[in-house]
Amino acid sequence: MFNLIAEIDHHGYKAYSRLKGSYYFPNFILSFLKIQGDPFAPPSIAQIRLQESQHKYPAKYLQKNIEVPFGDFILERFHEGLTSLLPKISGSGNSGLIYVSRNGQQLLKRSSFLLSGKDIVINFNIGLPAEGRRIKGQAFIKMLQSLQDLVQKFVIYQPGYEAKLQNQVNLYLDQEYLRSYLRENGYVAFIADGAILPRASGQSEKPLKTAIPFRSPESMRITIDLPFSGKITGMAIPKGITVIIGGGFHGKSTLLKALERGVYNHRRGDGRELVITDNTAVKIRAEDGRVINHVDISPFIGTLPQGVDTKSFSTLNASGSTSQAANVIEALEAGAKLLLFDEDVSATNFLLRDKLMEKLVEKEPITPFLKMCKNLYNNLEVSTILVVGSLSDYLKIADKVILMEEYIPREITSKAHLYTGKETLEASLSFNVKPREIKKWQKSYSKVKAKDQFTLQLEKDMYLNLRYLEQLCDYGQAAFLARMIKYLGENQIKGKLKDVAYNIWYEINSEGFARFGVDPSFALPRWQEMIFILNRIPGILITY
Repeated sequence: MFNLIAEIDHHGYKAYSRLKGSYYFPNFILSFLKIQGDPFAPPSIAQIRLQESQHKYPAKYLQKNIEVPFGDFILERFHEGLTSLLPKISGSGNSGLIYVSRNGQQLLKRSSFLLSGKDIVINFNIGLPAEGRRIKGQAFIKMLQSLQDLVQKFVIYQPGYEAKLQNQVNLYLDQEYLRSYLRENGYVAFIADGAILPRASGQSEKPLKTAIPFRSPESMRITIDLPFSGKITGMAIPKGITVIIGGGFHGKSTLLKALERGVYNHRRGDGRELVITDNTAVKIRAEDGRVINHVDISPFIGTLPQGVDTKSFSTLNASGSTSQAANVIEALEAGAKLLLFDEDVSATNFLLRDKLMEKLVEKEPITPFLKMCKNLYNNLEVSTILVVGSLSDYLKIADKVILMEEYIPREITSKAHLYTGKETLEASLSFNVKPREIKKWQKSYSKVKAKDQFTLQLEKDMYLNLRYLEQLCDYGQAAFLARMIKYLGENQIKGKLKDVAYNIWYEINSEGFARFGVDPSFALPRWQEMIFILNRIPGILITY
């Protein structure tokens, strides 16, 4: 390989294309999967593969069920090696850049790491060095020599890695055990005593160093014996309807945000390692302006003016209430067993109808969620957790009421019912969640791409805002969703919406991202978010 680099040194940049292929180094195979055509273009894509005899990790770590924490460890070591050993190379464009996509606080399956049998595979971006648009061969050789050192010193197994790696894997297995425990014992969420829920800032996912550790109320505290961490205690939220109240700035929304993120496992030191939520849980909020594609919102919204039918409702510009109604129905269609609400980001008329307004406004098409909440649990076993500041009617139907005071929860269900009474409010309508199908792709969106973590560009002047899908947590998830849309559109994939999304999710968990092309930036979202994205794209016919 070094001879080839010397041969093309100082040639035009396109001569780098001759490098595409695989090369054997002493301890690994280096492959160039995609070569950039210009130093200012997106970096090239390369792959390092280490066989079992080369990487030397014990067989106990080469198991699919722990691929995510094992991969996280490898990617962190690779990144550490980059920051320690990569030489600073000047040049045009992305010259000298090596970048590997890795996790933030949430542990996700990523395309940058793959366990292929007993082989370890790392995919990464590399900016091939140039001066102007001419190859800097000697600089590239230095990069490759540093890469050899990096693999030897940081990636290949060292005895000193054992304690940290085993600790990381054990925590992940404890988290998975805790998820199973909750499902089997009638709970939808758990927050361990000592958890740190507040984040350092609104722009940071890291824990707030001065935060008050979580302390569960005695009446909701349970003890769980984890396989590796042993006995832990914490607040278990049972199935049913739970209402969280409290004064402003006392931690209501912070608790809910932790529960939103609890659908993912977290890395050690995050503070929310043992905050575990039913992994089908969906945050439901108002989403003014969203696309709705033939959704039966009639359980919440009756016939609208001009006789608009809500049994198969479509719009390119939803209101707060119609968007929230659609979000509930779509969540149920996606198999959600827990809905999360925060009054602050909800349409008030969707959550509750004022008593005086009931008397004054006779032609009100909205059946508020308050009247359907019990139906959801009784008919479909779908639980609800709501944060409310002023909607006291929800206390009447709550199975549990939690009062947050200075970030410490107190369970006050009996006290709340002394003031409000306990009611069972049920509407006459029942839920019948009918599966919808992708019938037609009217547009293929062949150039769709992720602009950033919160935005997909569908066409030149058409964007999809992802900020309201608050459980997406990583740019890599947005990048993958863009590729998924492109793949489905180009191949005109049709079928039941739920099946289309779940089959993709299952395949990636089993076999990796290969079907969706070479891109080391992908991170796997939940299949619920895959469904939600498809629901929001114009140009797809999704109907019953």
